[in-house]
Amino acid sequence: MGSLVALVPWHREHGAVPELSVLILLTAFFPVYAEFSGGAPVTAMDPGPIAAIVEELNKRDAAVGSFFCACLFEYVHFLRHTGRWSGGEERYRNLLRVLHRGVFQENISP
Repeated sequence: MGSLVALVPWHREHGAVPELSVLILLTAFFPVYAEFSGGAPVTAMDPGPIAAIVEELNKRDAAVGSFFCACLFEYVHFLRHTGRWSGGEERYRNLLRVLHRGVFQENISP
């Protein structure tokens, strides 16, 4: 959760999605991701589980899935831009691909 505190000033300069929405979504998502991924760090999110989450969101409400991806896309950019991303280059590119496709409700398989 410490990264959320650091996200605020970064987001004010670089973010496109409303800041409060991003913070609320991420605060709710991090515990879900921890449970879904077996406790994997959010600074190195695995694109596979994220793709599965997005697919499920899209089945229920595509607009929610798209918004989720936009918020997470900003967070991942923040992690990379500030040196907090710990997942390696390939994982980063694959995660961005999943999120980008999710924003536009395209096939999101990594």
